[in-house]
Amino acid sequence: MKPVTHTTHPQSASSGESEHVPKILGFTCDWAGFALDYAGMQRMSYPADIAFINLRCSARFDLADGVQALTKGADGLFFALCPLGDCHYEPGNHHALARINHLADLLEIAGLRRDRVAFYHADTTYAFGLAQAINGFEEKLKEFGTLSSQALGRPELVLRVAAMKRVCTSEPVRWLLSKELELVRKGNVFDEKLDPQDYDTMIKHILREEYEKGLILENLKEPCSAVDVAEATGIPAHRVFELIVELERETRARLDKIRKERPLYVEVVDG
Repeated sequence: MKPVTHTTHPQSASSGESEHVPKILGFTCDWAGFALDYAGMQRMSYPADIAFINLRCSARFDLADGVQALTKGADGLFFALCPLGDCHYEPGNHHALARINHLADLLEIAGLRRDRVAFYHADTTYAFGLAQAINGFEEKLKEFGTLSSQALGRPELVLRVAAMKRVCTSEPVRWLLSKELELVRKGNVFDEKLDPQDYDTMIKHILREEYEKGLILENLKEPCSAVDVAEATGIPAHRVFELIVELERETRARLDKIRKERPLYVEVVDG
């Protein structure tokens, strides 16, 4: 994916201003991107520090892309989507919207603001609304402050971000996300469908569980006891032990040795 420059006119800050300007990464599809171009034709403006990545369809957005962007200096993510019911790939923007919400859930689970992620259903007949939404998002991010400086100043955030990256590559999470259409909209061969709320609850549960496992594995890069992991992560010791047992069953962690009658566990690294 490569950043795409649209013809909208970015606002430029004067050289005397010292106010933090949030860095925003935007995602748009081939068709919603026309709204940005149309806004430019109307001489509308959006913040200078936003770069858009063009996707064939917004459904191609991956949670890992969002987390990676936030770890590389983005203070927020903005999505320009087609209006619901007007996607060239039928349910594409429904998929995208679900993944955007799941990313916001993951941020919240990790103790970050879920509203560092925003979206707008872009209509070329109302480009002013899109420009207004982007400008409003920038103002909100200014209130939150820069995410990158928070991560650098708070080591525990580095651990949380690392755990979030693990969630995005987690097999259960990726499988569930890929099956949303089949489970919720199309149904199985018996025409059975999962209630959208039940699916959402299931995803949130898996996100939290995989996030906790990610925190644990980050602490098992060196041999460590369940009690020490609990102290480092804030997860109750009994819960840490339950998850370590699951990680052992999944061959993602193993018993390394016993020191002073306390078992020490370590992450299983492939290769």
